[in-house]
Amino acid sequence: MLRQRLRPNRLNYQVEVGQARAHSILQAKHSSACDVASDTSCWLFTGSTNSDGYGQVYLKKNSQMHLTGRGAQTAFLLHRLAYLAATGQDAVGQVSHICDRPKCFNPDHLTDESPAVNNSRKGCPGPIACSVHHHIVVDLCVHEPRCIRPEREDVFCCLSQREMASVDAWPALSADVDTSMTSEGRQSAAELLQRSSTEYSGAEFLEAAVAAGEI
Repeated sequence: MLRQRLRPNRLNYQVEVGQARAHSILQAKHSSACDVASDTSCWLFTGSTNSDGYGQVYLKKNSQMHLTGRGAQTAFLLHRLAYLAATGQDAVGQVSHICDRPKCFNPDHLTDESPAVNNSRKGCPGPIACSVHHHIVVDLCVHEPRCIRPEREDVFCCLSQREMASVDAWPALSADVDTSMTSEGRQSAAELLQRSSTEYSGAEFLEAAVAAGEI
């Protein structure tokens, strides 16, 4: 666990806002300025963001409550307030989004980690699930907690390939799968169906495809 001191010029959220106040702000923004993503359960802030795309709110510091006017308010990052509200502590390192969505302020998607680990999450494919059956086919994520990524529409396990014996089998699939897939997803499925099932070996095939940049 990180134990280095906060940088001198960095806002101390625990001192300047506090857990109780942060929790009230979190509840208010969740009910009034939040879109919940159905695929990942991200709480996406619909209010103002900074130049890096992170949600922010303007508040008076606890140490400046006596001040008045617009200049008395300071921009606080909403995801850091969410982390404080959930843990009671200010982050020592960076509050990292394991969902890779800067606007998200779901406390379950936030973790305190070093800048190096935070940066390493960029481009991580996360656990990869079958687009038809939704079970994990291969987990290429090396992080803890695990990265959260939207489910893909072009990954098919061996069972789904056997079920789709031909392109004509598409109408037999469930309505949910049929209506949710894009034309690109259907094309990928059609291409898969042209190959023998012996060409695929579950995790090994997907790992090779990811390494080659095909997935």
